[in-house]
Amino acid sequence: MGKARLGMKQVMFCLLVGTLPLSVDAFVSKTGLLGRSQSTRHLTCNRGHRKAQKLFLLAEDSRGERQERARKLADDAWKALVVAREAEAKASTLRAGRSTLTDVSSEIRMKKLFGSFADTLYKSWGAVLTGRPGEVDPLGMNSRISETSQDDKDFRIRSVFDRLDQDINGGVDKQELLQGLKTIMNFEADNTIDDLFDEADANGDGLIQYEEFSRVVNTYMAKMESVELAERASQAQQLSQRFSRSYDTVYAELNEINLIGDANATVPALDRLKQEGKLLWWNSAPRISQDTTPQRMLSVTGMSDPDKQMGISVDSFSKFRYQGVGVLGITGALSLILAGFPGPWLYLIPPDLLAGYGYITLIINIFVTVFGRQLDGLNEKRILDQTSNSGDRWVRREAGRFIGAYLCGLPLESILPDRNGYSIVKVFSKRSGNFDLEKLRASVMGDGFIPEGLTKQEMDRQSIVQMFGPVAEYIKYGEATFGYRYFRQLDLELDLAQSILDRRARQIQARYGITMSFQIIKQHEEGFEKVVDAFKRGCQPAEIIAIFETASLSQRVE
Repeated sequence: MGKARLGMKQVMFCLLVGTLPLSVDAFVSKTGLLGRSQSTRHLTCNRGHRKAQKLFLLAEDSRGERQERARKLADDAWKALVVAREAEAKASTLRAGRSTLTDVSSEIRMKKLFGSFADTLYKSWGAVLTGRPGEVDPLGMNSRISETSQDDKDFRIRSVFDRLDQDINGGVDKQELLQGLKTIMNFEADNTIDDLFDEADANGDGLIQYEEFSRVVNTYMAKMESVELAERASQAQQLSQRFSRSYDTVYAELNEINLIGDANATVPALDRLKQEGKLLWWNSAPRISQDTTPQRMLSVTGMSDPDKQMGISVDSFSKFRYQGVGVLGITGALSLILAGFPGPWLYLIPPDLLAGYGYITLIINIFVTVFGRQLDGLNEKRILDQTSNSGDRWVRREAGRFIGAYLCGLPLESILPDRNGYSIVKVFSKRSGNFDLEKLRASVMGDGFIPEGLTKQEMDRQSIVQMFGPVAEYIKYGEATFGYRYFRQLDLELDLAQSILDRRARQIQARYGITMSFQIIKQHEEGFEKVVDAFKRGCQPAEIIAIFETASLSQRVE
């Protein structure tokens, strides 16, 4: 066979395959992601160099179809990336709990590597997958991708692929891709569809399989993630150079702010501190809005029986208190009416018996109405006495609502003691405070739309805030208590949404809140535990936030 040189793209692929294991190793060894022995790192590097040399020789000495050669090199490059990722995942367990500052130069090298890798292999896909923040983004490419788990990424990719695969044959043809990009991602691909399809269809069979589509998206996700990590490390380094963040400095700033009961004062003040770099976690919860299926919630949280594990089921007394008494009232009123009118029913039930039943139910209704709060308190105390670690459970739920509101950028309405001596945290409905009901009623339009109501983003915030507490209890104890109260509060908030929500839409919002809360708590485990301890010690809001901010600093810059 004769000899010919390969083009620049093929040579670029060789460079990527040869340098990938070494570059990834250099990055993760400094950021604490890789915990392999020194001999293993040398072995990975040597294999990478040998592979690069071999591919360069092929590029110089072999002939053949360039397209086929490019596909082979692209596959090799991707396999090398997968191997490096697996090594990172295994090594991260060996270094769990170790706080290490990110090396900025390593971040920059990683950024350039993934940028070259993605832009070389899938150049045409760049415009589809990146660079359009604020627009339709079903893959969440512009929503803190570095803080998203791989399971969540895979879920998004699979969801988009299934929508592209309109005939459900396991592959996406060119027409499906063209139509899908337009309807799902609002991207007109008429002029680039051939390039997009050729880059993704690795085996050239005329269909884009899930594995091929996943490869393209995961490559750009890796690129976006490296960009975010590099920017985060740079910002953290600049922040540490500007001033020393300690509990005392953060507390001194917060202690000058009215943190409870005045949304118009709290929100601008905390926003200002965030802009000045003095707060890291205020209003930092991810802005990923999506329909959360039961399957996704199960895969993220492990909840096989959410009704039980989230404490949605109401105890027998509460069911009687809020449902049974109502039924008794209706039947009692009906009995009094029937007892006063002649009719065939009097041959079956004597009028005195009907009247007696009616008076008894009337007395029960009056008694429950007058002493309802006392009865609720006694029932609550009974449940607390029967539940192990009831005090810690209560604190976790309310500390969860407190931190959930802080992370979602919502101000606190009040923190007041319960009848049993525990604190109850109340959160404003919106960043601007609670609703002006008169203004809300006046804004209702003919079709039921309420312009002044909660937007989708505001509903997502409330979903996280109200579910945060029961999820925190579930994570610690495997099951929440009094969860129905938090669902009831979420239901009341959703009543004020811009559009009327049916039962299914409300369930989706609750699942979204549960799933996001679980992921956020896992991200802030150390800081949240310190907040729980601060609640138990009766600390003030400024103290609690300062504790959370300084405890979570190491997590932010890792």
